[in-house]
Amino acid sequence: MTRNTRSYSLGGSHCRSLLCRQGSNELNKALLDKINSDGRIYMVPSECKGVYFLRFAVCATRTEAQDVKFAWSVIVEMAEEMLRSTTE
Repeated sequence: MTRNTRSYSLGGSHCRSLLCRQGSNELNKALLDKINSDGRIYMVPSECKGVYFLRFAVCATRTEAQDVKFAWSVIVEMAEEMLRSTTE
């Protein structure tokens, strides 16, 4: 669904299913709070060398493509909603 783009990058090897959200530490913290408060999906943060990022890791053995697509749609929706509110 995504490769390295301006906003997102795959972290580590692709088989680990790890997606990291790029951006300022403050924006990423706010986005994580928004996503987790929404309650449809749960994400965790990480920090490396002072860079705070969101982690989307698929770990369940019964995860299907539709589950990943749903989670991705929530991430994009929350990010776009947040960015719209900061530019208004």
